[in-house]
Amino acid sequence: MGSVDDGASVSNVITGGTFIGDSIQAQNVIFHQYQQPDRRPRYTPNAAPAPPGFLADRDRIRARLDAAVAGLGRRSSPLVVALTGPPGVGKTDLALYWAKGRNQDFPGGVLYVDMSPSGAFTPRDTAGALEALHTQIGTRRDELPGDVSALSAYYRTLTSADPYLVFLDGVVNPGQVRELLPGHPASLVLVTSRNELGGLRQTLERPALIPVDVLDDASCEQVFLHYAETDGGALSPEHADRLSEVVATFRGWPAAARVAGARAADLPAGGDLGALFRPHTAQSSGSQPYSVSEEEPAMNPHFAASYGALDPLAQRVVRALGRHPARECADELIDALAGGAAPGVSVRSTLLAAQFLERPEPGRVRLSGAVHDWAGTLAPENPAEESELPATQASWYLHRAAAAAYLVSKRWRIGSLFVHPALLNGVFASEAQALDAMEADLENAVAMARTLHEAQRYGEVCELTEALRETFFRRKHPTLWTESARLGAEAAERLLDDARDEAARQSAWLLLARMRFELAFAHFDRGGEPGLAAAHRHYTEALDAAQHAGHARTRSSALEGLGMVALERERPLDAGELFQQALQALGGIDHPRGRALLHYHLGRAATAAHRHEEAAERLLDARRRFADLSDHYNEARALTRYAQACLAAGDPDEAVRRLDEALPLFAGRTAPKEEADARLVRGDAYRSKGESERARADWQSALDTYDALGSLWSRVARSRLDELSQGK
Repeated sequence: MGSVDDGASVSNVITGGTFIGDSIQAQNVIFHQYQQPDRRPRYTPNAAPAPPGFLADRDRIRARLDAAVAGLGRRSSPLVVALTGPPGVGKTDLALYWAKGRNQDFPGGVLYVDMSPSGAFTPRDTAGALEALHTQIGTRRDELPGDVSALSAYYRTLTSADPYLVFLDGVVNPGQVRELLPGHPASLVLVTSRNELGGLRQTLERPALIPVDVLDDASCEQVFLHYAETDGGALSPEHADRLSEVVATFRGWPAAARVAGARAADLPAGGDLGALFRPHTAQSSGSQPYSVSEEEPAMNPHFAASYGALDPLAQRVVRALGRHPARECADELIDALAGGAAPGVSVRSTLLAAQFLERPEPGRVRLSGAVHDWAGTLAPENPAEESELPATQASWYLHRAAAAAYLVSKRWRIGSLFVHPALLNGVFASEAQALDAMEADLENAVAMARTLHEAQRYGEVCELTEALRETFFRRKHPTLWTESARLGAEAAERLLDDARDEAARQSAWLLLARMRFELAFAHFDRGGEPGLAAAHRHYTEALDAAQHAGHARTRSSALEGLGMVALERERPLDAGELFQQALQALGGIDHPRGRALLHYHLGRAATAAHRHEEAAERLLDARRRFADLSDHYNEARALTRYAQACLAAGDPDEAVRRLDEALPLFAGRTAPKEEADARLVRGDAYRSKGESERARADWQSALDTYDALGSLWSRVARSRLDELSQGK
């Protein structure tokens, strides 16, 4: 799909029309939901974060996990093992450490999902978790089914050939687990949770619920010494004499032993180890004493003591991260919070050494759940900081999202950052780098939008919603996308409710129209009849708001969206009428790309209505318009559609000629799926001409690309080749 106000397009070329042979609507595919796929994953995933380099004790629990693996082959369904216990007790480290080196037990691979990325008590929804699992397996996101039951069924199918280890980290409630069980019965689902999860016994076959308790003093001593030793050297004798006194203060918490050990590593010879870590003398800030209550975890004083030893800039970053809505973030956010790249590198190094931060993968840092909880309780240094730190984080996400969006598309936008696009230069070196960076932070960006909404900063929510669209459109993540767009629409409604004069109301109506359009676009892209129904409703509401605002461009966009919904519902005549209305709504607006896209859509509607001559005229007109804009990607798409119309009209020679023009236009445009689609159609045209070997070459080329992409269209190309081999 393209929109008259953005010039964007989706990768699924063959939709909304009548085509030769098999066809697929990518998000409503029946065969891929319930039947054995024609392919296995293209690689063996190993998505878990890096395990810790050291783990003390836990022999009993590791023995139980070993025994569970030994018995997997006798089960009729995957085994769920839940490691439960309070934050800071080491559940995740234990699970990662045990899983290290067990790939031979799980030839399917190791999958990992953070089940509470936005906070310990905010569960990730099932659809989002399934989308993450599909991504790790290698499923194209633009070919995922639209509802949870279909997502789950397809996931089970793709994981049915071999046993998998699925790691669900930070589960909040038992309901998060059921739909995430893989298909092979010898698979293991390893869960960590702060909660007891007794409800798992009601729905699963003999789950194992294993509580993880604090360590004994001997094990805590091992942890402390591991982090206290530097360059292979042990503690000095005078420090060793006080060791038992220090270990007793940890009360068995490995997190306390870890941060205390990191601090001890910097203790000079002759220093008083006991005094350094005596909890009642630790400081929670520069001036306030930090005391320990019966309910308060013993690790907190050690966090406070280590925090008190940090320089003021590092302390400020810790306070900011405590207010960050997620535990993990990019290195560049630390840079922003520290005031620049050079200070950021220094702060990261300091916080990693102090065990406040972990390094889950290159370019990203993470606070453990216990540290994040504790850091969130730190008081700001001064009243101004209360608003400064969240504002810095929100601005950072918005600026990067806008910079990425502007690299992807120069479409018209309402956000203030796009008024001066020069401000967005230099954030990313390329479109690919921008999309990769933004994709890694999509969970955080949506969590930030949620935080801004709760703080009633509605204008920023709308700006962030709009800026994120390009990343979502290119990289999908439909559940996050619809949540982001929903937050934007709700924020715009609040602004309309709060408007006190006519000028403010007009501005709010326009913002509401744009946000409703974004929400409709997200639902449409998700696909399926529920998605189409939601898209129709929100496009209609966007149209109404645009009429209140008197904004012709958004009115045209909403009409175009309604036309796309009609086309997907196989009502091409209604679609054509709506596209015509969208053209008329543009009036005298200078928007050649929007007009080109509408002519392209009119060609699609005419093809679907079997009006092949009209379709050919519209699509060639769209091709000329795109060529005038030097938009070779959409020019090639228009030619591919035109070739399909020629085939439907019985003119394979013209189809081949136009596809010969289209294929070179895809070169260098990072559009392998679209190029493969064009080769598939050209193979059909060659077959119609009786040129079987040329057809075979194109279909094989298309199949190779589809296989490399993990695309469901492999099935279509393979069936063409099979029919040719069988002489059909």
